[in-house]
Amino acid sequence: MVELIVVENDETLHIYLRQMFNGIANLSLVGMHTCVATAIVAIEEYVPDMILLDLQSRSGKGVEVMRSVAKQFPGIQIKIATNVSDPLCRQIFSEMSTFSLIE
Repeated sequence: MVELIVVENDETLHIYLRQMFNGIANLSLVGMHTCVATAIVAIEEYVPDMILLDLQSRSGKGVEVMRSVAKQFPGIQIKIATNVSDPLCRQIFSEMSTFSLIE
């Protein structure tokens, strides 16, 4: 069973993501967070297999989550959801083996 935490600032999107993820076998949605600080606490508590991360958050930057996770839990896979189209960001994420970019 893959455990997933979602860090996404759009609460309306939470509804759709929850519905989508609940229909996937072998996937357990262990948390959904709009706040970077609470997301980091939950990640430290649950140590999920995967994080779906929005880089732009109301209460902080998703980059803070990336840094914290990469340092403490390098085995957690991070899937980045963003509308940032900067070529440098794309290159950096593609070079990091635990990160994937979802646009």
